[in-house]
Amino acid sequence: MYLQLANLLLARIKMGKFSPEQKFPSSLDLAYLLKLNRLTVSKAYQELYMEGWLTSAVGKKLNL
Repeated sequence: MYLQLANLLLARIKMGKFSPEQKFPSSLDLAYLLKLNRLTVSKAYQELYMEGWLTSAVGKKLNL
């Protein structure tokens, strides 16, 4: 499931649905909105981070 979410988010990134300055919602917030487990969202974010699509700093939200 997390790979499906990661692929969906990546497709939206590539389509320009997110701007480089835009911050992604927290994993908790996105999980609530999508009615998913927070771990699923965290793993999807981690996948995109590992592929270089997202950046992060301790205590900050994820950025493109």
